[in-house]
Amino acid sequence: MLVFAHLRAMPSSRPLRRALLAALCAIVTGCAATPGHPTAPAARGRAIGDEHAETRAHERADAQCASPYARLCGAAAERADDRASRHKAVIRDIEHAVLAMVTAQLGVEATSLDDWRAYLASQPAERRDAITRLVRKARALEIDARLAPLEGAVREEMERLRALAIARVAAARHADRAAIGRLERATLDWTDLSALRGEVPRALRMGCGEHLLVDDAWVTKDAESLTLCPGFLLVSRDASDPTPDGPAFRERIAFLLAHELGHVAIGPTLGLERARDAEVRADAIAADILAADLDARAGDAERYLQRTLEPICAPEGDRTHPPGRVRIDEIVARHPRVAAALQCPVDDTGRPAG
Repeated sequence: MLVFAHLRAMPSSRPLRRALLAALCAIVTGCAATPGHPTAPAARGRAIGDEHAETRAHERADAQCASPYARLCGAAAERADDRASRHKAVIRDIEHAVLAMVTAQLGVEATSLDDWRAYLASQPAERRDAITRLVRKARALEIDARLAPLEGAVREEMERLRALAIARVAAARHADRAAIGRLERATLDWTDLSALRGEVPRALRMGCGEHLLVDDAWVTKDAESLTLCPGFLLVSRDASDPTPDGPAFRERIAFLLAHELGHVAIGPTLGLERARDAEVRADAIAADILAADLDARAGDAERYLQRTLEPICAPEGDRTHPPGRVRIDEIVARHPRVAAALQCPVDDTGRPAG
């Protein structure tokens, strides 16, 4: 309005004033027609001031996708802490059951682990060795009794995920026939602990610990046999399941089982650097295998990812595995379908934006 007032006050001829007014009106009209302007045709019906709504929506999406690890594992890795607490409870429960079994068989009164340790310390070395063998046998029987209801579900998940892994490798531009062959031959090493009389194979003890309750899984050096440690399987049980081998249990074992199948697809690796690289590649293959599950979980995808990725929420890494934060953020960054399940923006190349 000040511009128009100045034009009226100009001591110039009327034709010149009309020409300047016409030029100014053209400029104003052009701005109003610019896409995104509050009075532009495409903006009609939208409240003035909402022209940045889309930008704000993207900013919110970027903020919630800034750390997939925090979203899936909790800001302070609460799910890792919860799993660790459950794991300790499983070990404690089994050890108390074994203690009750052994003391009843020996006719010894020991109401606590301290009482039991005191009793063992009072025995001659030869008798202590015999009692130790008895404890190992009792522990194997107790663990086997708890694992037995899970075996069918584990084998079914193995076959389901194996089929997805083979399909994924076969669909690649250059299908790796050797990887497909390894996946077809891969076996699940399920040890019948009840038949071992406490003499657990060395390989199982090395991979799953003397007590067999390490929360982990592993493949043999030839990458053709998988072992899911009893500790991993037992801590993956969920009280919300109607049966021990229910859907929550299957979700909790899915990613780690797919990760081990990823190692089978990759094949044997030698050397620390190659082993580290193989862990990252196995995570990527596992995410690719499980992407098929996400399609059927449109309204429940985030909860599913929280449960299935729980075993790798631990914040610390080791010689070959990166920390959980790195693993989970990389899984989301590398896999558009996983990113989409978390409603993270994906750029034009199909990769998560940001």
